[in-house]
Amino acid sequence: MRLVELAERTRLPVSTVFRLLKTLESGGYVEQLPDGAFRPGPAVLTLGFAALGGLDILEVADPWAKRLAEETEAIVNLGVLVGGEVVLLLHSRSRDVYSQLLQVGSSQSAACGSMGKVLLAYLPAAELKKRLNQIDFSTCRGPKRKRTVAELIPELQQVRENGWAVQDREFDTETVSLAMPIRDRTATVVAAMGIVGRAGKWTSARFAREHRNQLTEATLEVSKRLGYDKHPAEVRER
Repeated sequence: MRLVELAERTRLPVSTVFRLLKTLESGGYVEQLPDGAFRPGPAVLTLGFAALGGLDILEVADPWAKRLAEETEAIVNLGVLVGGEVVLLLHSRSRDVYSQLLQVGSSQSAACGSMGKVLLAYLPAAELKKRLNQIDFSTCRGPKRKRTVAELIPELQQVRENGWAVQDREFDTETVSLAMPIRDRTATVVAAMGIVGRAGKWTSARFAREHRNQLTEATLEVSKRLGYDKHPAEVRER
């Protein structure tokens, strides 16, 4: 549709519709054709597939997330990558956990947390480059946060080698976290599951060391129920 047609359909001023279209275009949600008309962009598909895929993932992952939260007395999250952000699909916590931190449906920069690092690390090179260009580093508030793509890339390479990612006071000043991938029947990483603990109680190294086996079991079982039938590479001790 053309700009004027969209303004008529939405009953919004042409200037407002133009600004909205340019915002959507920058994220890949619409694209402008040579004749000036607009059509849905490829990023619209990522939203649809994330929602549809998330339904199966949620049903399978929910009991494992709850079990993991009770066993570790920590927060357990499950998220997917949309653009340069991680959108939270699932949030479980034991009764002993100090705060809720995030709400289901909320999002955070993929550079801030362990789930984001996992989801970025397993992308094909061309897709990774595109997503890195969409990341907003300014929303990461922790003292050890990454500030540039150049700082983030070496850690993503390490994540691929280890099969897991840590976050050490990068999202905020209070938390450490550990995340691992969830795969589907094609071995594609479709989501990440993460455990969040309090930085005052845990160092990131100790948190990862003490909870890695539990998270490995949970993510592997969820992946198996999504059709994944290969065992991940053995995690090397640090």
